[in-house]
Parts: sequence; C-alpha cells; structure tokens
Amino acid sequence: MKLPALCLAATFAGGVALGLFSPLVNFSTSVQANRAAFFLALMLLAVCLILLRQNLIALAATLSLGAWLSLGVIARGARRNLDLKIMS
Repeated sequence: MKLPALCLAATFAGGVALGLFSPLVNFSTSVQANRAAFFLALMLLAVCLILLRQNLIALAATLSLGAWLSLGVIARGARRNLDLKIMS
C-alpha cells in the first residue's frame, strides 16, 4: 500500500508546484476559480466511482490523479490567499 500513497502524494505535490506556475498564480487567488477547481475535483472523483463500478480501474486511477492534481492547485491557492490576508 505504500506505492499508491506515494503516487497520490507526488501528484498532490505536483499540483502545488503547478500552482506556483506564473499563469496559474492569478487564477488560484480567485475564490471563484478555487470553487470551480474544487467542483472539478469532486466531479472527477464521482466519475471515478462510476468507472470503478464498471471495472475500468486504469481509467478511474487516471482521473483520480487528476483530482489530486486539482486539489494541489487549490491548496496552493488557499495558502496564497491566506498569505495575502495576513499581509493586508
């Protein structure tokens, strides 16, 4: 069980790193953008559940990684918003 957890943690960290990418910095400070990304992550996980019921494990795993990537971007945006509030 260590390898799947490592893959999820690496994907989440990749999402955080992606949140540091210049074009996404302005995107991730928007509350509406964070809500949309969170909704995207929830929808990806819901589709993963449907795919798992149909025994499409590889496709469900790929979409799950997309959800974790999205959650990493959201986490970076939330941290940036918190830093901006503290500095204000």
